[in-house]
Amino acid sequence: MRIKALAVLFLLCAVDVASFRAASAASDTPASTTVRGTLVRAAGRTLIVQTRQGEQVKEVELVLGEDAELRLDGRPVKIRDLQPGMFIDATRLAANGRLPEHLVVAASRPGLGGTVVRVEGTKLIIRTDLAKEVFVETDEKTRIRRADRSEAKLADLKPGMTVRVFPATGKAERIYITRPAAPAVNAPANADPPQDREKPKTTTSAADESLIAPQAVEFLQAVAARKDDVALRLTTTAYRDAHPPEAMKKALDELRGLEPPPKMRLQVTAADPTADGSPRRAIALLPGAKSKASGERATIGMVLAFEQGGWRVDGIELLTAIGQGGIISDFQRANARGAHPVPSADAGMIALQGKVTKVDEHSISIERPPQGEGAAAEQRTLTIDAETRVSVSVAKGEQRSPAGISVPKYVSEPGKVSDVAEGQMVIVEAPLGKDHAARIFVQPPEMTVRVERPARQP
Repeated sequence: MRIKALAVLFLLCAVDVASFRAASAASDTPASTTVRGTLVRAAGRTLIVQTRQGEQVKEVELVLGEDAELRLDGRPVKIRDLQPGMFIDATRLAANGRLPEHLVVAASRPGLGGTVVRVEGTKLIIRTDLAKEVFVETDEKTRIRRADRSEAKLADLKPGMTVRVFPATGKAERIYITRPAAPAVNAPANADPPQDREKPKTTTSAADESLIAPQAVEFLQAVAARKDDVALRLTTTAYRDAHPPEAMKKALDELRGLEPPPKMRLQVTAADPTADGSPRRAIALLPGAKSKASGERATIGMVLAFEQGGWRVDGIELLTAIGQGGIISDFQRANARGAHPVPSADAGMIALQGKVTKVDEHSISIERPPQGEGAAAEQRTLTIDAETRVSVSVAKGEQRSPAGISVPKYVSEPGKVSDVAEGQMVIVEAPLGKDHAARIFVQPPEMTVRVERPARQP
């Protein structure tokens, strides 16, 4: 019975893999037969296509008969013109009065995914998953379609929309709107705002900067545990659009080739809220990772964007040299004057920065700065107990740079709750999901910089 059951299972799997091979060669195949996925390779007149159904990824053999019609970006081509990584959309069309039933294979070159920033004349500016702005040239031949496949115009593209541009370089031939822009807060449904009315400000208070590091750590932990379905849910729509299954697997496997440091404390920098309402962005760096194969040290770099109510990974880069170019350098150049460091804590913890408004032996209240344009300051109260650790900054003289700039030198020393006072700036570390202060770090007061230059010689 066991052998028979295994034989039946084998036959079912064989039918699944070969189903489209038979469908593409037989003349009585239903017109609804369709395969969509990423081209892995071409072998003779057989295309190996990687498809995805939910979380299941499988390869399908697509055998091309003599009646097969091949098109690349809408133009007739030969099999030799198809390259791995292209998107394949194969459909068997039913016979009509002019043409017999035949197979149509529509291939597309890898596109460029991103979020609309603005439109300037015939140019579309998008922010890609590489955290940089790209100018896309269009003309009267560029076709633009919404998610429901209805036609659109360049003027219909609004900031915040997620789009996919084909081809990835050169003049755009096709642009697909994959996700509309989020509606403005308090905007009336299906109504155009009056021209003389001030547009309501959208608040990004939900884009809590203290959650950047925990979200990045959760992504890395999911990758390490080979929970790729969880890791995918923690990435942006643009990143998933730009990475077909094979490219996504390659990116995650590269991360799995690194051994992260024991303490996953990231260095986080967040960009200020944008004036055009596009998603906020941040970078998270994890230094001290080591290649499992060569032992070479590397830093894991991630770009994150605030999307669908949470911080999501929008780009990954492995850095082996200081100043190495790539998405991290692009982010830093794009936000040279509009970014600031964000405190982070160990895995499973959150770091909250703010000014102390009240403190006693049982609790501490802090006022956190606004987390977005138009947002209000947030009051946060956390409990204190005997396990709460306190660190204070103690001045230990001055340190002077070669340029003659002297700044106070501070060192961190153990302290007590009584050392914490109203008006001080602190960083409070707390377990995720709990309002309990595990550690309170009292930051140094505002520094006074003293510049000493040698007197001019007479």
